[in-house]
Amino acid sequence: MKPSIFFLAALLGTAVAEEPKPADPAKPAEPAKPTEPAKPADPAKPADPAKPGDPAKPADAAAADAKVFTPTDLDGLKAVKGQKILVEGTITTPGESKTGIQYLNFTKDFHQSVSLIFFPNTGGGAFTKEKLAEFVGKKVRVNGTLSDHNGALQIKIEALDQIKVQP
Repeated sequence: MKPSIFFLAALLGTAVAEEPKPADPAKPAEPAKPTEPAKPADPAKPADPAKPGDPAKPADAAAADAKVFTPTDLDGLKAVKGQKILVEGTITTPGESKTGIQYLNFTKDFHQSVSLIFFPNTGGGAFTKEKLAEFVGKKVRVNGTLSDHNGALQIKIEALDQIKVQP
């Protein structure tokens, strides 16, 4: 005689359902739990800042591959108005306007080249006549945004590190 399933279940202490239950309908999968966002990669270390007089390292890393304009290339310069550029040439003339704006020119006539302009309220007091006079007669490389004022091209200098004396 075969023992019944109920008898064996009682011996083992487990309950047995009298009628098998139909399988549960498939439950919809739970939505995936959001994972922790990936940590951003560490930013690359910036290049060493340019040292004054080091022509191999422009002050602006983005300008490393940029074209270097001569200050008298007016046609080429007009084509890049509003952009950050590099200009290299020899400063010939310092000066100051009636409104206190100081300037350095690459030519005697400022209409023949780009001018560097220094507003009195910028530069943290570094734009003294004496300091700017140190650039006269020296070849410099300047980075800055080229603009036009009444037909004359100019670069507004915000800090002296925009000007690098060249060998």
